[in-house]
Order: sequence, then structure tokens, then C-alpha cells
Amino acid sequence: MIHPPQWLTNEAIDLISLDKYESVHAEFMKAFAEEEKALNPPFHLYPVMKQGLEKGTFWCSLALMSPTALFKIFYDYIQPRFSKVYDDPAFWRITMPYWTFDTFAFIEHKVNEKERYDFSLREAFKA
Repeated sequence: MIHPPQWLTNEAIDLISLDKYESVHAEFMKAFAEEEKALNPPFHLYPVMKQGLEKGTFWCSLALMSPTALFKIFYDYIQPRFSKVYDDPAFWRITMPYWTFDTFAFIEHKVNEKERYDFSLREAFKA
């Protein structure tokens, strides 16, 4: 996948500010177009790279390159292209099983863990 570098804003992938990135991306793309025009290569990369941010493929490839930023990129840049509503319960029911292996057992374990913690906290403050 051919895309502009993600480090243009000098921010970690999961901390990229869209406003800041779009600004330096435009500057980068202008310089890239000028250089490409001067070189006159047989294949032009500028249109492909320009479409990457417009169509969202930039974010998809970035999410695949950075597992630690996958969820942030998905929820902030990919999912809104398909549904503007974050509070759609169907979306969360559909995506929940992909959070971790054996999601329901994991959630049940975490709920039980929290209940035990709350109980021990109450016991500690009773004394």
C-alpha cells in the first residue's frame, strides 16, 4: 500500500490529530506532486496517495501496521465512515466478540474480579 508517511506530525500513530495531520499532509502532497511532475515518472503515485486519505485506505493500512493503535484508528477514523452514530447498540453487539478471544468469558471474569475487588475494598474500610 502506498501512502504518505504517518510521522508527518511527529505524533505516535494512536495520537495523530486529524486536523494537524490534514494540514501537513496537504503540504507534503503539494511538494510530492511538484517533485513527481519534475521527474515525470512512467507511473504517477500522487493520485494514489491523495485518494488514500480521501477514501480512508490510509487509516486501514495504518491500523494493520500498528496493532497497538488498531482500535483507536478503527473507532476514530474508519468506523465513522460507515456509521456516524457511536451509540448504535447493534454495532457494539456485532464488534464485541472481536475484542479478545472468548469475549463473553473474559467479560464475566472481569465483572467477577471487580465484584471481589469492591467487596475487599468495603471490608478494608469497615475495620
